Amino acid sequence: PDGSIFFQEYPTRPPVHVLNGGIFALLGVYDYGRYYDDPKAANLALQGVETLKKHWRDWDAGFWTLYDLYHVKRLASIMYQKLHIREFRALAMLFDVEEFNNVADRWQKMLHNPVHRARWAAAKVIEKIKLRRL
Repeated sequence: PDGSIFFQEYPTRPPVHVLNGGIFALLGVYDYGRYYDDPKAANLALQGVETLKKHWRDWDAGFWTLYDLYHVKRLASIMYQKLHIREFRALAMLFDVEEFNNVADRWQKMLHNPVHRARWAAAKVIEKIKLRRL
């Protein structure tokens, strides 16, 4: 709604904004721009980075990350939580955005916090029940 650019992993209506897929797509645009020396692609990648700077909290549930922004607020699996952390560290390095390292640190602490892990497990059970009803 605010005009920010987010690359979709796959098309849906409405868009679900899968975090890991959006970042992989952003990295693909970045690689394309570098390989082909394409300023439009480079600019799109930078716009995608700005979107993540502005909106990373949308995928932060306070105790875990969300896999996407689908209306049932699906939590990331442990594997995707780890992937989100790695992706944000890569973005921090490639685009020199220290804030992304801070986000990765926050999410790393969530991953290793036993209370957050227990809350995640309980929430995943509730999530599965909700999804069966759809």
